[in-house]
Amino acid sequence: MAANIRSGLTPDKALLFSARPEFGILEKEIRLAASKAIAGEPLEEALLSIGDRIKSRLVSRTFKLIVDGMRKGGELANLLEQTSEDMREIKLLKKEISAQVGMYAIFILIATGLAAPLLFSLSSYLIQTMYSLGKSINIKGAESYTSMGFIKLSIGGVSPSFIQTYAFLMMLSSSIFGSFLVGILQAGKEKAGLKYIPLLIAANFLIFFLTQIFLGQIIGFITPSVSLK
Repeated sequence: MAANIRSGLTPDKALLFSARPEFGILEKEIRLAASKAIAGEPLEEALLSIGDRIKSRLVSRTFKLIVDGMRKGGELANLLEQTSEDMREIKLLKKEISAQVGMYAIFILIATGLAAPLLFSLSSYLIQTMYSLGKSINIKGAESYTSMGFIKLSIGGVSPSFIQTYAFLMMLSSSIFGSFLVGILQAGKEKAGLKYIPLLIAANFLIFFLTQIFLGQIIGFITPSVSLK
């Protein structure tokens, strides 16, 4: 439109000739606004009606800025060119923000869907192994191997079943809150992350049990069976 005005066309005709198919829904709205302006409606009102019909906050604010500049005596071509540059900058900023937010969302999904179940599975398997070893070792017999008899082995009061239950509860809570965080980052609402909750829960438990099976096979393969008599 700015180029059409600089070529000598009136603003209403410049608006009409600026309607192009690549503008999508804007083409019809621009043609309608140009037709109203040619029919006698003030150009300012015709431009404002575009933003009102499209229901776009960015488009509405852009046309309001253009109309305000026109009413204050600004040159329309310069206003259009400056507004176009500002819209391009806003679009680039939105892309950069979207990319950064996407990275944060991916980090949260990896932390809650992969790292958390791996750590909980490793700690649960370690405690279960230590508990089993403690039960199988004869502590009184082991004390006879020390010169002074002051080394004592003790089994903690925390059972492997308690640790496993705790791990399950933590995985459930981290999946729920992680999904809410992703929803806030992507759409600004916690409800947008509800769709990730079942996926994260399923991934947590799948990775947890697969890691347990893998560790059991590896430890059983590389560790010889030792019995104390």
